[in-house]
Amino acid sequence: MQNHPPLSSYFWKTPHPKQLQPLSVIWSLGFSEAPRAQKRAMGGCSLSWLGLKLGQGPQNFSVIDRGHVGTLEQQISETRDFLERWAKEGDDLVHAWVGPSGGKRTVGGCTNEGLVELKRLADSFDTRYHVHWAGTQPEIENVRRDTGLPGSVAMAKELGLLDERTSLAHCIWMVDEEKEILLETGAQIAHCPSCNQICAIGVLPLADLLERGVTVALGTDGGPQNDSYDMFRDMRQAVLLQRIHLMKADAVRHAQAFRMATEAGAKILGIEDLGKIETGYLADIVAVKAEGNPFLTPMYDPLETLVYAGSGGRDVSMTMIDGRIVYMDGEFKTVDADAVIRTVNEASRRIQKAMLC
Repeated sequence: MQNHPPLSSYFWKTPHPKQLQPLSVIWSLGFSEAPRAQKRAMGGCSLSWLGLKLGQGPQNFSVIDRGHVGTLEQQISETRDFLERWAKEGDDLVHAWVGPSGGKRTVGGCTNEGLVELKRLADSFDTRYHVHWAGTQPEIENVRRDTGLPGSVAMAKELGLLDERTSLAHCIWMVDEEKEILLETGAQIAHCPSCNQICAIGVLPLADLLERGVTVALGTDGGPQNDSYDMFRDMRQAVLLQRIHLMKADAVRHAQAFRMATEAGAKILGIEDLGKIETGYLADIVAVKAEGNPFLTPMYDPLETLVYAGSGGRDVSMTMIDGRIVYMDGEFKTVDADAVIRTVNEASRRIQKAMLC
């Protein structure tokens, strides 16, 4: 059997965002891909048709640091400036969050002191806090060695990071005590099933968490760790991964995955009138081409068919944001799609040249 190097070794080969020009940096939170945005500039990026919760990603620690991380004071100052800048915009469609780049016990991220200070900063601006957490076994082993606690979630509780405005991406490696901590504090999970498989970091105990009543939404993590932002695919992966892992054909059902992508996603975003097509709710709607679509034929159960056979890029025929149609039958109404593709291709060439050796 071939021995592969640890996942952390691959980070040496990828350029740090601060090496790249503004248009090469894509800020994303997978679970906020419900269509909530309008044209808005952030640095050099024009954000015209994707749903966004922008998260400043401070980092004051890195085992591969080549001058890319600042002091804690610098990171706090930059994050405060970021929040103040977006607070002045007063836009209901774009919200600013605080999103530390993980904890110190990963390849790079924030020290415990930094995580605590950033949570206080988020609370002072009445905004939400998102962090990638409990995603790898080495992280948990380091936490146990350094703190004597059972895992990262228990440490997060000790640090005061967990409440109903905190969301945690991954949360794969937990003991039962930590699952109850999430339920007790109201913190939520953004489950990234495709990313977890691509990076081979583990399987979230999703069926158990749902049975306990923990809020779990769906995410993609991001393009570099997923290769797609297709939430239809991740609904399907959330179901199938649990079934093969538990060897149980009804471990998680398609309707549960759909609720994770809609109602649970809205809860993590902190938007009460989102996630359903219902009187009084926001007019954020995606329509899917069903009639004459060979990929979705036959359609005995529409919801089941969408989860198991649907594709966002292939099957979506219309996207509406706050009552405004921004995409219809292959035409993007608010952006020049060809120009965006050219820009992305140019950025990818720059990124490839900047790959670290």
